[in-house]
Amino acid sequence: WLIYPALVLALLIISFELLSIPYRYRFWQYKITNDSVEIQSGFIFRDRVAIPIARVQNVTLSAGPVLQWQKLEKVVVATASSSHKIDGLK
Repeated sequence: WLIYPALVLALLIISFELLSIPYRYRFWQYKITNDSVEIQSGFIFRDRVAIPIARVQNVTLSAGPVLQWQKLEKVVVATASSSHKIDGLK
């Protein structure tokens, strides 16, 4: 009898995660200028990063099945020392 509540709980968690994707990705902002790529993320704790265009070495686009379902992609901007991601772009 314990398996039925566990299945219901698992379905509720999965449906909540799928429905909250647009809400979570709404707090990513980016701006590309002639000099830099500026990325801001977060709602309560904001994180701002400015990457000079001269330092960008590689840009990668990827999307798993859930992001494809929402028609979103993840962009990874790689520099020599680190990489920065922008989640949830159309």
